[in-house]
Amino acid sequence: MPNAAAPSPPTKETLQEQLALIDRSQKFVLLIIIAISLSYYVTTIQKDQIKCLLCEEDAALCEDFPDTFPISLLSSTLVLISVIYFFIISDRALCDPKDTCVQKRSDSYNNTASLFVLLAAIIRIINLMMVWKSQRQVSESSDTI
Repeated sequence: MPNAAAPSPPTKETLQEQLALIDRSQKFVLLIIIAISLSYYVTTIQKDQIKCLLCEEDAALCEDFPDTFPISLLSSTLVLISVIYFFIISDRALCDPKDTCVQKRSDSYNNTASLFVLLAAIIRIINLMMVWKSQRQVSESSDTI
């Protein structure tokens, strides 16, 4: 059985490319963290709205909350942008030469998982827009009555 040659160590150029990729990836991870913070803020507003309704004090005070739709849309958009970036990275990894079958399989699984995450982010934005449009139509029809 012939011995497989040990892979050569990465070149300085390869290491610099990997470092640049990690730097870019960290920026997109930061976008996801910002999106999570915005979602947390939205849930805080929603919780405060429910508390206000439960207290049944002054109904006018319960109307002073900000509209959460623009914040939720921004959060979802930041996630979508980040997920698109990571999908592109996983897609490009499929084209890189591989050393082992395990690496090929791993890149394929990662790409499939990235595609599912991308689809979920798209579905989330579509759902958010449909709910917003529906609520607007209900609001407009109740205003005309």
